[in-house]
Amino acid sequence: MKRIIMLCLLIFSLSQVFAGEKTDAFFHSSDIGLNKKYEPLQIEKIELFDEGEVDVQTYNECVDLNRQAIEAMRNRNYEFAEKLLQKACGIMPSEKTFWNNRLIALNNIKNRELDAIKAGLVMMNFEPDNYKYAYNIGITYMNLKQYEKAAAYFYHSKSIEPKNPDIILSFVKALESLGGYEEEILSVLKESVYTDNTGYLSYLLGLIYLDKKEYNHAIKAFDNAKNLDKKGFAHYAYIRARFLAGKHENLAFICKETITAFPNDQNKIAAMKIFRSLTPGDYKFIETINIDIKNASKLGDLELFYRDIPNIENHQKAELISAELISRGIVEPVLFADEPGAEAKKIVVSRKMLSPRIQLKIVHRIKTVATFNARIEDVKFSKNINDLSADERLSFNDKNLNRLYERIGAQPGNYIQNALIAIGRGLEYRENGVEFPVEWIFSNRSISDCTEYSMLLIALALKKGYPARMANGFLITTDNLDKETQIGHAWCEIYYDNKGWVPIDPTLFEKMDWAYFGNMLSDQILFGYMDSQFNASRLKASYSTAKNSGVQIDMSNSYKISDWSKR
Repeated sequence: MKRIIMLCLLIFSLSQVFAGEKTDAFFHSSDIGLNKKYEPLQIEKIELFDEGEVDVQTYNECVDLNRQAIEAMRNRNYEFAEKLLQKACGIMPSEKTFWNNRLIALNNIKNRELDAIKAGLVMMNFEPDNYKYAYNIGITYMNLKQYEKAAAYFYHSKSIEPKNPDIILSFVKALESLGGYEEEILSVLKESVYTDNTGYLSYLLGLIYLDKKEYNHAIKAFDNAKNLDKKGFAHYAYIRARFLAGKHENLAFICKETITAFPNDQNKIAAMKIFRSLTPGDYKFIETINIDIKNASKLGDLELFYRDIPNIENHQKAELISAELISRGIVEPVLFADEPGAEAKKIVVSRKMLSPRIQLKIVHRIKTVATFNARIEDVKFSKNINDLSADERLSFNDKNLNRLYERIGAQPGNYIQNALIAIGRGLEYRENGVEFPVEWIFSNRSISDCTEYSMLLIALALKKGYPARMANGFLITTDNLDKETQIGHAWCEIYYDNKGWVPIDPTLFEKMDWAYFGNMLSDQILFGYMDSQFNASRLKASYSTAKNSGVQIDMSNSYKISDWSKR
């Protein structure tokens, strides 16, 4: 009996450990180890050569060697020039001109980097206040991938010319290559941006803030940089920072101006995607629902109930253009038998259309506009936490979910925002095409899609006392325009008192942060709200049949969207 008790305790202990492992991943941070303080290596030194006297004839011979070397370098014969100068330096080691020319020759010969470094060290002795020689050595060490030595020489150059943007940029690149010096880089750039006349240091500062998700600082840095930027890199970075920060007002106009001014920049495509999401859209939307019927011959009758795409004030207007049933090559226009107050449109399928495969093809014209600070009023949908929590897919009593809820609740700051950050860190997106329950997610973090992202946020919100529901719809991307796809999209709406239902997309939050937080952009089409009654296609079937007929109905859907002008 004692052994059994001990075994039970061991199993329970292990289950707690595994539960911890499954939830700890949601709090993993990639920021660890990025705050090392930079301590430069001691730079190498070469003692000054003794000034030895030479006779006039020897001096003239060395001068002639130098002249020949200069002529050889004009003809790009650097190896011959270096041999001449090596001889001259050997005879007159204290002659600065010879060493300087030799350094030039060595810098143009492959695989002579170490000799070039030595010549550079000699020149540093001749001209200790000239930053160029230490800077040159730093560049050479960068090419050799010896970043610690490179950083030391750039640091020394910076001590001589603290406001030189080329030195600062090279020093920053060396620290980036070393890794772990994010705060040091940030400090260097913050000190330097005010003396930068290129805009590039401000741009680099903005990139660091962007990576840290400190968007207000990033926007300010990019704004400073674009005042000097003539190539477009800072302008496009400014757009990206504004979009990720969710600061969308007037951003469409800025996108258009930037794309026009810098049409050849590699960031143009990303800006065009942002522009599309912020400007009104007018689309032809074809939805095809495949209805596969096992033992169709034993059906008595078949009725379909289709929940139409809704009109959403200040966001989308959906106009039904056509609907038809297709079966055995027969095409029959759909006559909707609308009932007053019904949530769905009824379609009575005639006997001649009954077959193992029926297609329902519906065409809409959908116009969308971007809605910032979107607040959806919906008096019909329940806001009762108990009602919303009853969905079995939420796995409301799952121990991993409860542990994650407690960990998020213990974090400082806004609970919903912390939940979004945890979900983004804990899950990896992969389309799976199935609606899995929340308990499944913790063992399958790397193969969760938008449905699982949304289901988890809904469960966490409900546990905290926020009414939450899943929105079902379609996300327009450049990849799915004019192509048939079976991939829809799901996101959340969370109810706030005095605000209404606020849209929040946890899947897009992982990559786009606040762009889709509280906003409904032009690339989102809302179908409705998923529940246990309707599948993703928003269609359910009602039919009569004899007992034990073996009739089974499965439905799948696909979409094709294109600009209405291309219809």
